[in-house]
Amino acid sequence: APNAPQTRVPERGRPPVIARTVWGLAGLTALVVTAAAAGIWWSPARDGLPDAGWLVVNGLPVLRLVTLLAGGTMVGFALSAVALDPGARTKLTRAGRRDLGVAATAAFIMAGAGVLFAVFTLADVLGIGLGDLTQPGLLSTYLWDVEVSRAHLIAAVLAVAVGVGLAVARSLGAAAMWLAVGLVAVGIPSLTGHAAGLGGHSLALISGFVHSISAAVWGGGVVAVTTHVLLRSSQLGERVR
Repeated sequence: APNAPQTRVPERGRPPVIARTVWGLAGLTALVVTAAAAGIWWSPARDGLPDAGWLVVNGLPVLRLVTLLAGGTMVGFALSAVALDPGARTKLTRAGRRDLGVAATAAFIMAGAGVLFAVFTLADVLGIGLGDLTQPGLLSTYLWDVEVSRAHLIAAVLAVAVGVGLAVARSLGAAAMWLAVGLVAVGIPSLTGHAAGLGGHSLALISGFVHSISAAVWGGGVVAVTTHVLLRSSQLGERVR
């Protein structure tokens, strides 16, 4: 009948508050448990030794973990849109574009955490607090010279590019290309490991790079698929297989 009330069917796949809350609490728990298990909390330096302070010492592992989690999320949701979405055979689906939005947000978080990690690393290397880094010319002179800081700055620049690229991508090809760039961004910090300062360790460096990428693909993919399970997305069975 024309005047009959219409029943509104809710859209499937819309992120509920509970899913976001679950992942937020899981991330916070991971931060606290990891810090407690590693025994990384700051303690005052003895005998007047240089000390970067509790904020830098405690902030470094937290920022590194945020970078890893954001990088994995970026890779996982971009992979979900490009390769795990059963409907994305020739073009992006609505769910795929939503996944790319999550991946873009994660890329920007990764970039911000990476820049902060680079700055915190410099403060830790110099043994000074963050306030002392405001001295004229200090950041511009030394930030790029610290290998770990340089690697995270490069990764942050790539992450920003990936975030913008995924946000505006409208085709599978473009999304796949930015996913590849994101994988490189995730792997770059691994090139500053112990083997980087020694000769003849190319295999170890390559292995570390591949391991970082593989961990991001596996971990991020699990997060993306689990999120779709919680959201009860369409074609869930095909996506999980």
